[in-house]
Amino acid sequence: MGYAHTLRSGRFGIRYRLHGTGESAIKVAFAGSRLARPASALAGRIIVLTPVLASWYDDAGSTACGFHAHYGIASRTLPCGTHVTLSYGGRTVVATVDDRGPYVYGRTFDLNQNTAGYLGMWGVARVYTCVSA
Repeated sequence: MGYAHTLRSGRFGIRYRLHGTGESAIKVAFAGSRLARPASALAGRIIVLTPVLASWYDDAGSTACGFHAHYGIASRTLPCGTHVTLSYGGRTVVATVDDRGPYVYGRTFDLNQNTAGYLGMWGVARVYTCVSA
């Protein structure tokens, strides 16, 4: 839940309390006045990301899920086809789980070469992520 107010400059200030990772829609509502009726509209979305340790791999062979996603990701636990939002170095991409792994302690995801290349991430790095609905 959040609230907003108009600043002296005419701009809006918004405060919003986030509850865990994931996506939340932002809805703007006007309570109405003597001269105008109440109104509301969707105004976008907020994505809350959490840091995880990830590595990358070249998925030139077959994948455990039986298909290759251009922006693919390997996960030990998420179902095949799950969409995952990843952010690193100021870039964000939505990848699809198409393989299993990583099998190294402490790492949450393996990014295929396209996903890692788009993000500019090579080796092992902390990326920010959430599972899309």
